[in-house]
Amino acid sequence: MSNSAFTKGQIALPVPVASGGTGTSSNTANAILTGGGASPINSTGVTIDASTNLMYGFGAKINAQTGTTYTLLSTDNGKIVEVSNASAITITLPNNLAQGFNCLIVQTGAGQITLSAQAGGALHNRSSFTKTAGQYAMLSLYISTNSGTNASYIMCGDGA
Repeated sequence: MSNSAFTKGQIALPVPVASGGTGTSSNTANAILTGGGASPINSTGVTIDASTNLMYGFGAKINAQTGTTYTLLSTDNGKIVEVSNASAITITLPNNLAQGFNCLIVQTGAGQITLSAQAGGALHNRSSFTKTAGQYAMLSLYISTNSGTNASYIMCGDGA
């Protein structure tokens, strides 16, 4: 099957097995989409551009937390962790998350969020901040290196 039969943004189903498809007209749960690199992959408004590998048209999942403690999980990668409590909140930064892990942390309640790296890990910020600045503050976290026992988190945003 030639890519010339399609215009940008179109996917025709079924994609024949000979062309790298499954031969079926529908996707199953947790299906993997692959492309030939000549046109974008689209799925319910989400596009991955074949020439730039940029993804757009998506919204981040929100992990709403209402307690006073929370430990980041691998499933928080790419998510917004929205924390709402009137009391102070501690978010633990574990060492078991992969290099490249990233998430946003948003304080929607009055309780200030403190980030605390597990023993062996480290939290880095240009201004040595470890907390949100106040209600409606947002922080971005990224793991720059990790050997499995010493995650190096970099934080930026509205900190204190």
